[in-house]
Amino acid sequence: MEFGHSLRFEPENQKSLNSSYNYCYNFNTQQKGGWSKLLDWKNVCITFNAHLFERKEYWNLDLNKIEETVRTGKLTKKKCAKPNKLCFEKYFGKENLTYVVIVRRYKHFIEVKIAWPRKGR
Repeated sequence: MEFGHSLRFEPENQKSLNSSYNYCYNFNTQQKGGWSKLLDWKNVCITFNAHLFERKEYWNLDLNKIEETVRTGKLTKKKCAKPNKLCFEKYFGKENLTYVVIVRRYKHFIEVKIAWPRKGR
């Protein structure tokens, strides 16, 4: 062995100290990466549920921001459910708003079920 090199032995099943971050990172890359192969997120057809239009005035929703959130937002695990329920979040800095959007993924399109803004990140 050369000078300055050392061997590091770690058990195979040892968890990282930062397991919550690793779980979120792995979940986001695995889920978005797996589903991005099934759907073209930039060109997929996005439809809106009637319930969303009923709540549009109450929440003061912007449909363009909802669409941008679905196309470029971060996939979060807190409200996702198998097999096709997804939750996206995107922060808009100038308005200081974060949009949370819950969608259903189908074979050829995405249906936005509900969305709401919240202040800050």
